[in-house]
Amino acid sequence: MLDLTWRHVWGTPSTPPGSGTGAEISIIADAGGSPTGPVVGTAVVGTYTEIATGAVFFSRPEAESFAGFTAINLAPGTYWLDATIVGPENNFWLTSPVVNSTNCWVNYSDLGGLQDCFTQFGANQDINFSLGGNIVIPAELTGFKVE
Repeated sequence: MLDLTWRHVWGTPSTPPGSGTGAEISIIADAGGSPTGPVVGTAVVGTYTEIATGAVFFSRPEAESFAGFTAINLAPGTYWLDATIVGPENNFWLTSPVVNSTNCWVNYSDLGGLQDCFTQFGANQDINFSLGGNIVIPAELTGFKVE
């Protein structure tokens, strides 16, 4: 079992933390540095929880979400994590300055669809998240890196 943890805010100040009911998580093959390749795996999410952190961003209460899901077997390569919360519209993952030279991508249908974060926000950004659990690296691989 793997887990994904991240922080976010809902689109309106009146939507409280805890409004999410689940998560959708997919793995997308890299296509020249963008997440436009095919979906190579879709997680089966078994658990989802969302709690208030007490922090406030953009006049909205911050929430932290946790999703437990089954492992997805991947061949060696570069992949993108595509995830969204099931719940009311307009949930925004919080970003941070780029920490590894790879800019995030967002897919806001009402703001132009899939585009890199520099185009959307005017600055290079990363998405904050933590991937945990039991990651198994086959013997033929020499390492595992998350960017």
